[in-house]
Amino acid sequence: LLFEWQVDNFGLHGTGLLLEKVGIRRPEAAFGQRAAARIGAEERSRAEDWRKQRFFFKERVYCYVEFSLRHPGVNDTEKLQGVLLKENSFLGEGTRAGRTGLLRSTVLPINELVDRTLCAEYQALSELCDVLDGAGISWKASRECVFGRVQLWTSGASCLSCAGLMRQFVLLFPRAELQVLGVARRIGREA
Repeated sequence: LLFEWQVDNFGLHGTGLLLEKVGIRRPEAAFGQRAAARIGAEERSRAEDWRKQRFFFKERVYCYVEFSLRHPGVNDTEKLQGVLLKENSFLGEGTRAGRTGLLRSTVLPINELVDRTLCAEYQALSELCDVLDGAGISWKASRECVFGRVQLWTSGASCLSCAGLMRQFVLLFPRAELQVLGVARRIGREA
């Protein structure tokens, strides 16, 4: 269907409706305010010419995640709580996320050459899978015992590959609630 329609996202509103249809709700307003403040602080902390230092100039897409999870087999609860901040593209900082290989990106019809593992949402959710794996939550039966909440904020409409990743995450961790907020930063609209 995606190839027939030649689309790679449904915009903020459409993606929000799609996620709602598969049981992924929006977080409370306070989370969106925390995320926007963190992204603003990140941008203000950078050198004045940071955009010019990029090989390709493109509006940055950020993904901010807060997670507070628990698992009966993990005593160190700090391992299951935290914050992740990712930016689209490969910045050459360390290794790319996705060591566990639990999440799969999807080739989309608009540009089949785009590596969707470089999307900020992919990087954040796959790193969270890596964090959980590092805490000893690596088998299906163990993943099904993860409880709590993951809140994800993104500074734009997620592509359909990333929307699919969100659904994959919910299927992998069915007792952990994933909440997603997409925001158009320039005009302040939310979806």
